Order: sequence, then C-alpha cells, then structure tokens
Amino acid sequence: MAATWFAPTALACTCMGDSTPQKELRQCDAVFTGRPIRERIIKIDYSGSGPRMERMREFTFEVSSVWKGGVPRRTKVVTPIDSGMCGYAFDLRVPYIVYARMTAGRLHTTICDWTKRLDRARADVKALGPAAVPGDRRPKA
Repeated sequence: MAATWFAPTALACTCMGDSTPQKELRQCDAVFTGRPIRERIIKIDYSGSGPRMERMREFTFEVSSVWKGGVPRRTKVVTPIDSGMCGYAFDLRVPYIVYARMTAGRLHTTICDWTKRLDRARADVKALGPAAVPGDRRPKA
C-alpha cells in the first residue's frame, strides 16, 4: 500500500525591481515617518462580496512628518499577517519611514515597499527633502 503525501502550498513573498526614494514617493499614495503605537488583527473583504475575508495586521501610527498623502497625526496602515505574504513586522518601540499605497480604502505597506526603520532611512529622508507636519500639506520651514 502506498501512502501519498501532499505538501501544503507554500506562499512566498517575491519583491522585484530597483527603486529610489523619489520614485517610491511618486508611486505611493502616502509617505510619512512615525512610530506604531497599536497593533491588531483585522479581517478585510477584498472581494466585495463577503466570502473572501483576509486576515491582516493593522498598525496605528503616531505620525511625525509627512511627504505625501495629507496623513493625520494618527493614521492606520495594514500589512499582510505574515512575511510569506510580504507582511511587514513593525516593532512598536521603533519609529519608521512608511511608504504606503491605498487599496480598498486603506493604506497598505509590505516588505516590498521601501518602508524601513527610521534609523536606517537617513538617505531616504535626505533625498525626499522637506516634510510637512501631520495633517498639513505645507513643507516644514
């Protein structure tokens, strides 16, 4: 008697292409710095019909500066629940620069976007130039 084993389908995140902070600024809907202050698991229906709910991590950020998107002082960003689906693992103790895209009415980011810890983003901040304060569209003086 032969046993047949079926391996579960593995999902892997694949990021492609080179970019620059300026190119990401043009392509993203929001670019800001801030610290995540809250994390929760939510379900989002991307199909619009209800049967396909996806579990996502939602992070609330205390925003400190904004380059794009008119982001308020507190804003929410979602990311896939695990890295196999390109989810970003934010640390609630660390500030970040977040590059996010609007999907289904929510800001999304992944490990394929240029989102990174702020202490590793000095070149990004310099390349992006003056930022605005949260909720304001004018650059800082």
